[in-house]
Amino acid sequence: MTWPNYNWSRVKNGFAKLATTSSIAENKSQKDAADFHYAEQKKEAQNLADKLRGKVVRLAIKCGENGKIFGSITAQNISESLEQIAFNIEKKKIDLNSPIKTIGIHEVEIKLFQGVSTKIKVDVVSE
Repeated sequence: MTWPNYNWSRVKNGFAKLATTSSIAENKSQKDAADFHYAEQKKEAQNLADKLRGKVVRLAIKCGENGKIFGSITAQNISESLEQIAFNIEKKKIDLNSPIKTIGIHEVEIKLFQGVSTKIKVDVVSE
């Protein structure tokens, strides 16, 4: 049976499937599995966000007399400091509007998962 204007080469090459009962059921089970894994990852990210909330990370760096630091604090520095207290956070998840260039306490947002983020404080002190 052929349908008019149907491109059978797409089915033959694996880019499409015929909508049979078994393929529809397989597609539904794959979607259910993907939704389950997404929910699990989101729950893990939420648990991590709850553990991180309110944490203070202290970074010591050389600075001048007026409180300006030599260089800047980057997401990489914050990631390494979090790793020292047993939180493995990738630097790309740390949202800095701009590098930190002064001593003091700065609030930094960490985006862990889609819709899940938390804020930590970074305390920059003089060495």
